[in-house]
Amino acid sequence: MDVLLIIAIMLLGPLIGGLLGVIKRPSEGLMLGMLAFAAGIMLSVSFFDLIPEGVRISSAPLCALGFGIGLAIMLLFERLIPHMHPPPFQKKSRLERASFYLLAGIFIHKFPEGMAIGIGSLSSFGLSLTIALALAVHYIPETACISSSYYYLTRSRLKPFLLSMSIVLPAIAGFAFADFLFPLASSEILGMLTGATAGLMVYISGHELMPVSFRKSRIRAVLAFALGVLLVLGLGMV
Repeated sequence: MDVLLIIAIMLLGPLIGGLLGVIKRPSEGLMLGMLAFAAGIMLSVSFFDLIPEGVRISSAPLCALGFGIGLAIMLLFERLIPHMHPPPFQKKSRLERASFYLLAGIFIHKFPEGMAIGIGSLSSFGLSLTIALALAVHYIPETACISSSYYYLTRSRLKPFLLSMSIVLPAIAGFAFADFLFPLASSEILGMLTGATAGLMVYISGHELMPVSFRKSRIRAVLAFALGVLLVLGLGMV
């Protein structure tokens, strides 16, 4: 039942974003605010819960090593297939090609994000749920931009919606892989994986979410970011 709830939350972000993109695209301000909100959740969970949990499970050096590995993996993915920002986060030239690479990049990045949700359950189901919520919020503006871009190109609502929904598939696969891995891993490996999850989410927040969300109204971004932090505190994750 817990697993089904996590998957339902993971599906909710692309579902909302995909529908918004083909019906009425949300304002840029709202989408940027959602990115800052998701960054607040991810950074809070990383520093308040995942890193201390990784140290508790294994040791500070192993958790730090895992943190570095998580950052390195995301940097490698970025070098191989950059996680391009969708319109309105980039110029509108060559929209068709940009949309294709955007979708390919998102697919590559979603597998480790799904693993992050599964690894969060090492600490508690509530933490796993919070990570899933942060990623679902992050998916809304991404999928809204994907579906609206493809709708602009094809004038079809069904295909862009299905494409935007499909980005959650590698995330679900990553979640299932992490869940399968737990019984096989030692405490040292689990501590490193927890640190790697923190590194992954710090990278997503620092490289993808915050630079974009803070480029327009910084006050709005700070408030949305603070709301994300307060949500984690309110849920008792610390």
